[in-house]
Amino acid sequence: MEHVNILLVEDDPITTILTKKVIKGCNADTDVICTKNGQEALDYISTQEDGNLVLPDIILLDLNMPVLDGWGFLDSFKKTIHKYGREVALYICSSSTAPRDILKASEYKFVREFISKPLKPEKFMDMLKLL
Repeated sequence: MEHVNILLVEDDPITTILTKKVIKGCNADTDVICTKNGQEALDYISTQEDGNLVLPDIILLDLNMPVLDGWGFLDSFKKTIHKYGREVALYICSSSTAPRDILKASEYKFVREFISKPLKPEKFMDMLKLL
């Protein structure tokens, strides 16, 4: 398997630590960049597209965050996704189980799946297989 770059967009430090442990525990060749909200994530992506740096292969996106929430990130990302020249695997990782959130997420064609937290090793391995 090739090297995988992951962008984790999560404001909760405990969830960030747990998610990084799950990813590391899968023994995949990965780098995990962490941002605390949707705006930080958009800023990170824009610096990647402006230079010779690497866009993420997988984005793990929380919905409820300060500054710019996951929905705001999705709306902005939708406007620029065509610029990347390749698909970015975007997964919503949320503690929400509200049917309206799951339904709303399905309206974004580039969202691969709505995953309930915490991220499980089996689910992460499935993500890697789909790259």
